[in-house]
Amino acid sequence: MDIYTIKGKEKSAGFTPQERESFEKRILGQPSSAGAAGLRDVWRERHPERVEYTYWSYRGGNYATNRGWRLDYTLVHPELAGGRAAGKKGSGNGNREDSDGEDEGGSDGEEEEEEENAKKSLIHDVFHLAHVRGSDHCPIGVTISAEGHGEELV
Repeated sequence: MDIYTIKGKEKSAGFTPQERESFEKRILGQPSSAGAAGLRDVWRERHPERVEYTYWSYRGGNYATNRGWRLDYTLVHPELAGGRAAGKKGSGNGNREDSDGEDEGGSDGEEEEEEENAKKSLIHDVFHLAHVRGSDHCPIGVTISAEGHGEELV
């Protein structure tokens, strides 16, 4: 999901089975004496089904055809993310300019659970700015609410 196609990429830097396993174990794994950081990929938590990229190779005009990878992550400490990343379920591609601001809804229980998680999390928003060009990577961003201050830090 985080890469346009896996065909032929199994030996590419950043996508080998060993690298993916190590990332999962050492970066996202539960903190332990084995050295796992226990960080949270809050973009993927907020957008579990969304296909969106942050890197497009210059070769073959990959940006124009949206053949990319999500190589840039928003990783945060679990205490910052709360029970899980807060936020609504969205549609579209997650870029701020494309967001319609409407919630797709869900059952009352799901909405209550999301509200409770939103209270625990300091993550207000996490996004990719795929429309901003200047490199083969796009900017990514996170808005963090200042706990108890009613302000936002970007």
